[in-house]
Amino acid sequence: MRPRTPGRPTGARRPGRRAWSLSLLILFWGFVLGACRVDAETLVEVRSDGSGLVTVTVTLDPEAVRQLGDPAQLSVADLAPGGWEFVAPTPTGDGGLEVGARRSFDSPSEVPGIIEQIAGTGVLIEGATLEVVSSQLSTDYRWQSVLRSTGELAVLSDPEIAELLDGLPLGRTADELAATGADQPGAAVASLVVRLPGGVEESASVPLAGAEASSVPLAATSTVMSWPRLLWLIGVVALLLGALFAAVRSRR
Repeated sequence: MRPRTPGRPTGARRPGRRAWSLSLLILFWGFVLGACRVDAETLVEVRSDGSGLVTVTVTLDPEAVRQLGDPAQLSVADLAPGGWEFVAPTPTGDGGLEVGARRSFDSPSEVPGIIEQIAGTGVLIEGATLEVVSSQLSTDYRWQSVLRSTGELAVLSDPEIAELLDGLPLGRTADELAATGADQPGAAVASLVVRLPGGVEESASVPLAGAEASSVPLAATSTVMSWPRLLWLIGVVALLLGALFAAVRSRR
């Protein structure tokens, strides 16, 4: 079945309306184009100073790519106001296409707001926090979040989005989604990957369609030693012990 054509171009919105959430904008490209499978990954990479990069990548299957035609027609106007940079589409080995966006952050305090931009408040990724605690000899990095899904794609939409798509949350009827298998388990999967300094990487995934509601906690911790400070401290202790030993010997 051919995909339903929405009433407005992809990414279009009426004046005064808020920008679409990042995840819906990208997932919309996939399902309106007739994808049978869409994988969405959010990657959080943290640098040693607590800054980092959040990258959202969605992999479209070959059928969606055929419907899409020229990737240049993807509308990304709604990404820029939120500080996101569009990542040029990259072909996959099986004829699919990876599309996405990324945004940097300067401090851990910016992370919750950036995560909310991906799917909205309390949707998909909840309670995302990044803590960076430094001491004289080490720095601790702590990530906490919950990856949550209702098992229904419509949760990523809202009334404003549905209004633009002929009253349909994803621009397609339930029968049209079923005809392409988009409502089946594994048709849409969301993953969260967190990389912390020190080589620590943790990940979790939840199905976005054709499944029961699910909730997967994702926590990651890492401790990185400050070797220059530690070596300096060892040197100071060695000098003090050497001086003490010399003083004891001189008194004999």
